[in-house]
Amino acid sequence: GRRYWTPYTQISAGIYGHTCGIRADNSRAECWGYNYWGQSTASPNLPYTQISAGLYHTCGIRAGTSLAECWGRNNDGQTTVPPDVEYTQISAGSGHTCGIRADTSLAECWGYNIHGQSTASP
Repeated sequence: GRRYWTPYTQISAGIYGHTCGIRADNSRAECWGYNYWGQSTASPNLPYTQISAGLYHTCGIRAGTSLAECWGRNNDGQTTVPPDVEYTQISAGSGHTCGIRADTSLAECWGYNIHGQSTASP
């Protein structure tokens, strides 16, 4: 295995060959593995509180602002995060992403929705 010597506070294994973690020493996201769509290219020098690796994209919640940020493939809008919304949790799926809003604790989803996976229950 790779990176077994680096301490992490959280780790998420993607669906198709990439993994991301939040480093314990600086809260920065670090990703490795398959990166064709940029899903393993996290913003450098930015701290995160949570991270989630999906199929060809990854999302994280930024420390200090609680704003979500996603990177990688965006063919279905899965990395197009609603602006100026704070989240307490985020989860990247195959072609969609969901987060729990900090202001209402309600789920909010975006991206591919052919099966209703981006339509959160009221």
